[in-house]
Amino acid sequence: MNTVPVSVDLRQARLELARRSFWEYLKLKDPEFYKPHRWHLEEFANILQRFWEKKLTTPCGKTAKMLIINLPPRMGKSYTLTNFCAWVLGKSKHEKHLRMERIITISYNDDMATDFSRFCRDNISQEKNRASDIVFGDIFQDEFGDPVSIGKGDGAAKKWALKGEFFNYLGAGFKGQITGKGATLGIIDDPVKNREEAYNENTLEYIWQFYKNTFRSRIENGGLQIINHTRWRNEDLAGRLIEKYGDEIYIHKRCIMENETRGRVAIKDDAGNVLRHEEKTVGGKLLCKDLCDLENFMDLQEAIDEDIFRANYFQEPLDLQGCLYKNFATYKAGMVLPEGRICNYTDTADQGKDDLCSIIYKEVGRQAFVLDVYFTKDGMDITEEETARFLHFNNVAWAKVESNSGGRGFARSVERLLKTVYNNHKCVISWFHQNKNKEARILTQSAWLQKNLVFPDNWAKRWPRYYKAMKGYQKNGENTHDDAPDGSTGVCEQFQPTGGMPTFNPTKKLVNRKRFRRWQ
Repeated sequence: MNTVPVSVDLRQARLELARRSFWEYLKLKDPEFYKPHRWHLEEFANILQRFWEKKLTTPCGKTAKMLIINLPPRMGKSYTLTNFCAWVLGKSKHEKHLRMERIITISYNDDMATDFSRFCRDNISQEKNRASDIVFGDIFQDEFGDPVSIGKGDGAAKKWALKGEFFNYLGAGFKGQITGKGATLGIIDDPVKNREEAYNENTLEYIWQFYKNTFRSRIENGGLQIINHTRWRNEDLAGRLIEKYGDEIYIHKRCIMENETRGRVAIKDDAGNVLRHEEKTVGGKLLCKDLCDLENFMDLQEAIDEDIFRANYFQEPLDLQGCLYKNFATYKAGMVLPEGRICNYTDTADQGKDDLCSIIYKEVGRQAFVLDVYFTKDGMDITEEETARFLHFNNVAWAKVESNSGGRGFARSVERLLKTVYNNHKCVISWFHQNKNKEARILTQSAWLQKNLVFPDNWAKRWPRYYKAMKGYQKNGENTHDDAPDGSTGVCEQFQPTGGMPTFNPTKKLVNRKRFRRWQ
């Protein structure tokens, strides 16, 4: 509540500005928190308003339908969102030409949902202590000139309506009920709270299913969604939404510190003895010194586990911090590639839960341009036929199959199907036994792979499971499956001097065609 005495003209000007601008509204309602020099709050407020007015565009030029917020803790995210809900309701009630908003918010649990809802409701129903106070009803009035207020009998903690309306707000936890209500604005506020939940596949899947089957179905045609989400995992709600609806999403991301510098810091015991040295953040430009100064930042960095600190304050998902592959080379999908031989490398599934990974690529100089990927858990009764079709219709000249775990029989079956079903006698198939350590091979070839295994720029959409497996592979060895990196490493090894597919020379005869060991 603003209690600073002002002249009548200045008061009216400030009220009008608050109606027009969400940032001005925030400064008027809580000037102690929303200070002019806190630029990150002004930026956040302006993004929220532009999003609601449908003036915010995604990187591909489309009007954003979803806003994902990635900001550090204690930076005013949830507080600003509760104020935003109140401002949106007041503005849509005040201006007749606007659609009356109906808001559904989903919080981590019912207690937090109640707090979120109650704050928004109490913000609207706030009363004056003295005549000079500025409250919500001074800023927004209904069509009759009466202050916008909560309807009598409609002010329950988690479900309420403005005066003259049937329904305007519903708050619930992830296990609450929101069926029977539609919303023009849906907000999800921090669905994952800790490391244990982030690594619990069942929890992440429950959140995703709730979003997909319950929350999204409540959003009306033309409605908007806001996801306030600390990035924990590549498979968390924000990660899945970005993957599935990336063209519709605007991501607002800020780290606790920009222009970060890292250095080795001595870790000491209580007596001051140096125990070890660790790489830590030692300097940079803080997002807001008022809310987190350098001393507080260093204390937090010291107290919190490094991976949790990076996830919470730098929005780095836990499973991407230790990723082996940091970047992948890409080419524009659909472009005409230079002439080159089309080859294939196939790694059959070792066990029932493993994936077959078959990669078709074109040799362009000393690089492999990926053309197609077959990545599946299907059994050999399906994959033998599918791989033969895969090789034939991609005009593969040479194919190499790991003979481990039935790979030799698999290769022979594929070769037979190519000849009998497709009358294809041009594709040469070879098999070999892989006796090198898998993890060592993957690590050894990782640098070459990131520069020379070139993917189409839409590979995340074309082969989503393969893409996830590559992006999420951990260099520390904590991987449930490694079929995608293993198969991709096999492609890289074909370009190494110690082995691979032969250099084609049509003037020489192939010796040992099944294994094409050498030309003579």
